Amino acid sequence: MLRPATTGDTEAVITLAVYVDAAFADVPGHVDRPMEVWQQMFTAENFRGWIAHRDGRPVGWVIGRVQDDGTGWVYQLAVAVAERGSGLGRALVLHSFADLSAAGATDLGLTVQAANDRAIGLYRSVGLQVQKEWMVYSAPTSGRTT
Repeated sequence: MLRPATTGDTEAVITLAVYVDAAFADVPGHVDRPMEVWQQMFTAENFRGWIAHRDGRPVGWVIGRVQDDGTGWVYQLAVAVAERGSGLGRALVLHSFADLSAAGATDLGLTVQAANDRAIGLYRSVGLQVQKEWMVYSAPTSGRTT
């Protein structure tokens, strides 16, 4: 069952997101997010979330919003490990894109880590194409004088 996510779903969805997020910990470039960041994203104004349930428990969710430039942007897609490969991720992305389009989006997009081959395959299968790529640079701060 797919329905709009509400603030009453926050804890269950965040638990799913953190669990799914932890499953991506081995993907190069992955950044851990504290629980508070998930909660802020879930409860922020203008975000449009959808949650999928099976047997009374959340098994997937997607959240996005129409940005100021008119782009409908999917910020997070999460599918429980046991549900991967079932078509749920595809259904969530397509539903979110349709919802964002109905809300006025003129373009649709999202970001994905380059090492996440499974997600890239999903996104290509729904018609998305690479628009741009970027690299993230970092260095430890300890011992720096400049």
